Amino acid sequence: MGITGLNIIAERLASAGLPADTPAALIYKATWPEQKIYTTTLLALSETVRRYGIKPPTLLVIGSVVSLIPQGV
Repeated sequence: MGITGLNIIAERLASAGLPADTPAALIYKATWPEQKIYTTTLLALSETVRRYGIKPPTLLVIGSVVSLIPQGV
């Protein structure tokens, strides 16, 4: 899932009961040499996209699996 419709995705997950502090990650150009990973929370997803100017192609990951991303990647 990418960043298109990110606001709707975050709103629906929150309204379904997912806590605002749920870990989230945006992975720009996953598997490419230019890959960049931005970790954040469900509540801060949209702000993170705005702050860093993140554009497609970006993969969205939400949940505790985000904690498995190696530090410094």
